[in-house]
Amino acid sequence: MKKYLVMCLLSLCVLILAACGKEEEIQPSEKQEVTFEATVLEVHDGYCLVKPSDGSQERKSADKIEVSMKNMDSSLEAEAGDIIEITYDGMIMEIYPARLHEVYSIKIIEEAVETTLASTEEELDQKVTEIILEHNRPMFTGEECQAEGHIILEHEEQDGVTTVYALMMYGEYQFQNVDYLIKAAGTGVIPVVLSFGEHEDGREFTHMTWPEDGSGYNESIKEMFPEHLWDRVLIIQEADRALLTAMERAYAEEHLKMTGRDAVIGDYADVERTILTDHGISVDVSNKLFAYEEKLAPYPSWHGSLEKVEDGERYLYSVFFDEETNQIIYEKRFFGTNETVEKFVYDAETGEPIN
Repeated sequence: MKKYLVMCLLSLCVLILAACGKEEEIQPSEKQEVTFEATVLEVHDGYCLVKPSDGSQERKSADKIEVSMKNMDSSLEAEAGDIIEITYDGMIMEIYPARLHEVYSIKIIEEAVETTLASTEEELDQKVTEIILEHNRPMFTGEECQAEGHIILEHEEQDGVTTVYALMMYGEYQFQNVDYLIKAAGTGVIPVVLSFGEHEDGREFTHMTWPEDGSGYNESIKEMFPEHLWDRVLIIQEADRALLTAMERAYAEEHLKMTGRDAVIGDYADVERTILTDHGISVDVSNKLFAYEEKLAPYPSWHGSLEKVEDGERYLYSVFFDEETNQIIYEKRFFGTNETVEKFVYDAETGEPIN
């Protein structure tokens, strides 16, 4: 009898479990299918980044969504600017960019006009170039070769305002010691945000936002950039640094061609220099000359030369220590004729002028 009761109870448990399993199983007919339209922003390996159309429920959830393309017709190839129709299960993962849970199908309903997109991107890129050059020059010494590099990480348009998130580098190049074209002033890699408003002649620049210096740097970056770009801008990648340097130095290479010169392009640290104290001149004398003689400001701070273009004329500014006479000689000459324009001579022991 006991054995019969145990068997009945076991059978009852199995039936209950089976019934529960059937209640929780989602039948194919119960699956939800939701369709919306979106513009393709970027195409990657296996997925694309899209912006849902204005007014859609998806746009209210996220401005950018990652969409798997595994169920897209293999004969189709999405491109940036295409308008596509996406059918999915109605579930959006709450991450940034957002992600669809399961995509059933993707159709291209309007292809991008390549020429329009290309010209728009080219115009924006050119405007960024102009702004970086124009807004950095007043902050530096205005050397003869102005150069820049920039990477547009992303741009967005909303309510007539175009916002550009970018990495930039700025440099001014100068001939030093005759054989070197050196970055004498400028910046490293700086994350910046540029804003443009609508204008009848195209986009009109409104302002550029820079990160704060010092302890406020990281926080200001987070306020300037969307969260999905933080990894790219908080710690600069070496690949980005190398690309920006190459872009900047392309200006220097073009400048060499224009001037007909042959020189080594590099940074300040790429040139070996000797300073006055290396020649046995006291620190006091060296400091006295550079701190109190304003007329010596255009001259190099080392034993050697630099060049400046002034009113269309190229001049050679040189500093020379004459061991025989124990004199420090500052001389400005026309580059082409070597004719002396000005000359200052100082006693190397006292730092006092001789002429």
